[in-house]
Amino acid sequence: MNHNKLEPVRLLVVVWVLFCFSFVQAAEKKKQFPIYEPSWKSLNEHETPEWLLDAKLGLYGHWGVYSIPAFKTEWDGRLLSDKQTRGDAVFNHHIEKYGKQSEFGYKDFIKDFKAKKFDPDEWADIIVKSGAKYAGITAVHHDGYCLWDSQYTRWDSMDTGPGRDLYGELVAAIRKADPDMKILTCLHHYRTYGWVYTKDKELLAQGKKEGWDIFDSEYSDFYRNPETEPRDKFLQEWKNKVIEIVDNYEPDVLWFDGGSFNKGDNVPTTLEVLTYFYNTQNKKGSLVEVINKKSNFDPDFGMRNFEKGGNRSPKTDFPWADDLNIANRAWCYTHDINYRNPNQIVDGFVDRVSRGGGLMLSISPKAEGVIPDEQKTILLELGNWLKINGEGIYGTRKWKIETEGPVEKLLKDTGAKTLWDFNDTCDSGDIRFTKKGNRLFAYVLAWPENGEVLIKSLHSNEKISAANEIIRVKMLGVKEPLKWHRDKSGLKVIFPKESPCKYAYGLEIDVKGDLL
Repeated sequence: MNHNKLEPVRLLVVVWVLFCFSFVQAAEKKKQFPIYEPSWKSLNEHETPEWLLDAKLGLYGHWGVYSIPAFKTEWDGRLLSDKQTRGDAVFNHHIEKYGKQSEFGYKDFIKDFKAKKFDPDEWADIIVKSGAKYAGITAVHHDGYCLWDSQYTRWDSMDTGPGRDLYGELVAAIRKADPDMKILTCLHHYRTYGWVYTKDKELLAQGKKEGWDIFDSEYSDFYRNPETEPRDKFLQEWKNKVIEIVDNYEPDVLWFDGGSFNKGDNVPTTLEVLTYFYNTQNKKGSLVEVINKKSNFDPDFGMRNFEKGGNRSPKTDFPWADDLNIANRAWCYTHDINYRNPNQIVDGFVDRVSRGGGLMLSISPKAEGVIPDEQKTILLELGNWLKINGEGIYGTRKWKIETEGPVEKLLKDTGAKTLWDFNDTCDSGDIRFTKKGNRLFAYVLAWPENGEVLIKSLHSNEKISAANEIIRVKMLGVKEPLKWHRDKSGLKVIFPKESPCKYAYGLEIDVKGDLL
């Protein structure tokens, strides 16, 4: 037999096999990642990725031009021309410190936004140590100033101020620090159009008379005043910027804060952008998601989001996550910043996970690009807690019994809405449950003074597994099993003499038979 003649045949066979294998792979990929159409019906078929349901904790930050004045709020750009929205404190402070708006407008802060101490590698290290599984930053807030190198505006961090692609540097640093970390991009500039345009007619007349720069056509591409720029021009630029972010940085999650996305003439552009992002799954080879704040979009679209838990029901049947500021006043750094303590954040985090949700925590860097030590401490405390207790957090789902203890004390009525408040109000009677496979976890939100806790929900008449038997109870972070007793009054657990962590204490409860 002439083996030389067989070689071309063998080569053809190998090529054919490789072609078939590639074809099957492509077919499987196409099957896994469908192509979406620009309609709510089509987009609503997209399911929230399992990785995002598993992640539980996201981290981002509010950092930008508003970090320069650092006075009470990140809304300086609006409040310099609108007293009605949140009072006149910012309006008057600006005049006292910087001069009249005709002399020093919001745009004039940009020259001082240099970010000279911004170290993306340090930020990425802190993000990873916090225990977050997806992270990013508010790449553009309502003021419209972009923290990336955009070809669609001159008002970005590359062409002004820092002279750097701040967002791009951070994304690269995060991916280098943890290749498994998912990327979050917060794009809050849909509100930019008309944001600085006051409804106060007297103030409006005053601004025009004094020559405020928000009425100057030279700066219409920054202030987006309806008197100086048509909305369709702004809407086109908004679309271009979002697609630019998606193409250049390939984020896994997009989050848009505020805007009439699902009204009137806005809908076609909104659907076009969202469809484009969802269809990048085929390019990325991984599932992506859009966070839907307060039903900005169709109510059934994306992962739902509630600011500080505002008006969120204790019981939900859809994927969701609350966003929360690390300070309990503004979202950006301010000179009078007042922080939430780690215990409040951990208790609130565990409560959210037990109810089937997650937490997006926002930090507040200083203008120069430094994360304050107080914030670093909070993030490291959270990360250290998760090192011990993460087994009952990451990858878990809510159980048939979600919580034990009164919920009323956690709900704070502000008049405008009801917020979830974990201001050190939880005690050892507040217990939160999660499950992972056949394992049940119970988090006791405070250390019991008498050294033991009675979990009433797990009384012997409550069928928790097919056999309704508990085999073992252990505390996360403690090697030896705990002593326990179960009867009609509940499951009594004797705590160890020393606690393995500072905050919510996780119990792993092994059951006989399948967990119900």
